[in-house]
Amino acid sequence: MAAVHSQAVFIVFLILIVDSAAFILLGGYYLYQQWQKDKFASIKGFFNTKVQKVTPEVPEIPVIQQKVIFVDLSPKSADIVELAVEVWRIKNRITSVGGSLTDIQRRGLESSIQKFAKFLDRNDIKITDYTGQKYNEGMNVDVISFEKSDNVKTPMIKETVEPSIVCKDHIIKRGKIIVINN
Repeated sequence: MAAVHSQAVFIVFLILIVDSAAFILLGGYYLYQQWQKDKFASIKGFFNTKVQKVTPEVPEIPVIQQKVIFVDLSPKSADIVELAVEVWRIKNRITSVGGSLTDIQRRGLESSIQKFAKFLDRNDIKITDYTGQKYNEGMNVDVISFEKSDNVKTPMIKETVEPSIVCKDHIIKRGKIIVINN
């Protein structure tokens, strides 16, 4: 009989729990509907302000708009030609003053010139110096002057004032020379 009595108490307890849960759910649903109909506006405002005070305000992060700008870093053809002529000039000046430079100075300058020459070579730029070569009328150069000399039997290029600059087998700057002949 005690077992039946404890089972009955347990069943009554379960019914009370289920009934309470149903009441709470139905009551909660009713309150939710009223909330949605805005019948509890004063309470709703209270809860919203409480929530706003509890929630920390996050400062708005400014959006930085970046403009994409294309910067052309490739050297212009005229600049490369000018560089090639200057490399040739510096190389000639080092040769002409070679005795007055210390070994360290000469090696430093030659190293820099080699770096420039490698850059020009990578871009298929060739520097042509005509000094000491035979001159013929069909050469693609500008003759600045002709000088007379009894010691020369065939016309020779005495001096290259500016070298020819050749890119991919096309002359992009004609050389300027001085010719000696008899």
